[in-house]
Amino acid sequence: MSKVSRCGALCARRAGFSLIELLVTVLLVGVGVLGAAALQVSAIQANRSALAYSEALWLGYDILDRMRANPTVAYDVAFGAPPTHAPDCTRHFCTPVELARFDQAWWKCALGEYVERPTCRRLQAQDMLPMVDLHAPLPQGDGAINRDANGVVRVTVQWVERGDQRRSIVLGSRP
Repeated sequence: MSKVSRCGALCARRAGFSLIELLVTVLLVGVGVLGAAALQVSAIQANRSALAYSEALWLGYDILDRMRANPTVAYDVAFGAPPTHAPDCTRHFCTPVELARFDQAWWKCALGEYVERPTCRRLQAQDMLPMVDLHAPLPQGDGAINRDANGVVRVTVQWVERGDQRRSIVLGSRP
């Protein structure tokens, strides 16, 4: 008697995987791949958020340094105030007031909300600001500079993250 005939259908069944086992395996692998993809998306979002935060800090400290270099002029700027036309202080001598206007225009353009304005386009054309397609600014980035009665300067930078969540940082300094 042959081996197949002795154990009958039981041996034939053990020879391979059943369709149910295969479907369960595919389901488990699919859940694992979806979990890995969700983790990757979450990591990318966290990376973008950290990049925006770093960019906001850099821009805040940059304008504070510019204010320290030109301490005789008030740099007060409000949220929503677009950059004004300013002379090109990189190629020509400027007075402290003109330099402050230039610094404010450069800063407002670098924040991102006003990159399409003529002042910002001029700064990009003169290679004083990176082109938008080479360097994405803060999404809807804007800023304000206030000086309180004690002489403390507060620089606030705000931007919008995914899901229309507004984020901001506030830096304080005595120039």
